Amino acid sequence: MKNLPLGVDEASNAKPEDLAKLIHAVSHGKAKVRMQASVNAEREHEASASMITFFTSNQSIYNKLETLKGSPDGEMARLIEFIVKQPEWFNDNIGIAHFDKFRFNYGHAGIEFIQHYYKRGEAYVKALVDKWFERFNTELGKDTGYRFYRNIVAATFAGTELAIEAGIVDYDLERIFNAVILEIVQLKDDTVKINDTDYPGLVTEYILDNLGSMLVMDENKVMQEPLKGKPLVVRSEIHNSMQYISTTAFKKFLAQKQVSSREFERAMKNHGLTKERKRLTTGWGVGVNDNAIGVYAIRCKLPEKALNKDGQNT
Repeated sequence: MKNLPLGVDEASNAKPEDLAKLIHAVSHGKAKVRMQASVNAEREHEASASMITFFTSNQSIYNKLETLKGSPDGEMARLIEFIVKQPEWFNDNIGIAHFDKFRFNYGHAGIEFIQHYYKRGEAYVKALVDKWFERFNTELGKDTGYRFYRNIVAATFAGTELAIEAGIVDYDLERIFNAVILEIVQLKDDTVKINDTDYPGLVTEYILDNLGSMLVMDENKVMQEPLKGKPLVVRSEIHNSMQYISTTAFKKFLAQKQVSSREFERAMKNHGLTKERKRLTTGWGVGVNDNAIGVYAIRCKLPEKALNKDGQNT
């Protein structure tokens, strides 16, 4: 009753209509069916039973739901689908070492967890949930379309933080949170991963594709000018290894790659990406009256292919 998670293995074998009903039932809350003691009849029970449910499937549940109706938005809002890839280091021996332990696990950690819960108190736990709730809002906003995602993230991360305090598990919550938020951004923006997306590589690819639209500066010296008739979309400063890329132009490039700008910004935070306003023409002889524009600023070296040995554009 709102606490114990439900596990459903091989959901790919279920009918789409049954999955849709189950997703709505467990997320929204539906009375459990109970029998009367004296007769063979259902007992009236008004209390709802909403809970977190885990599915495993060999095929996309999103795709299965789409066979039921064209736009299963209600189910999509309640379902987060992660594609779990097998790590390169994973083999059968490691699998046995990891998963064989579950054969001898009888849920003893639950006792330790609930004891720690009461030791901390309900007010403390509610504050933990609120903290992760706000963390989610900070990253993805307060759009009502995220309401179920927001709730499950807040509940699971607060519970995991309690488990870490109790010494039951030892997880890197920040790393996991960043990965989960990135997955949710990709799901909501309907983007696809380019294998294991190389986000810094996208910056390099964009620069190499737009060499003719790049201004390269070294201190106050112009090393390369944009070609005649080409718009200026990249400013590269060799002396401090900074690249400034027009956000408007780069977002069009990302759209062609089916990578959302929010997805890119989120992933590149760890690489020092910031959003600024800057005049790309500073120090150049033309366009001195240009206004500052929105840019992505990132510290990285200019690709070697961009300049030849003499420091001039190729």
